[in-house]
Amino acid sequence: LPSRGRTDILERSILSLTNTADDVGSIEFLLAFDSDDTESSKFFIENIAPKLDEIGTTYHVYEFEPMYSRLKFEL
Repeated sequence: LPSRGRTDILERSILSLTNTADDVGSIEFLLAFDSDDTESSKFFIENIAPKLDEIGTTYHVYEFEPMYSRLKFEL
């Protein structure tokens, strides 16, 4: 799920999954943020993670170098 600069979509998607699941304890989210996308990772940590903690859903957050930094062109 692309989330760079789309924190509203990320939050809606995650909360939709947890709100419609029969067993939120069986859900595990794996999230990866670009290392230079601090807005999205900060939003997740401050706004979404507490909600997941509250309902008992497991998540793991990873940080990677942006894909475009490995390609041979500049944005």
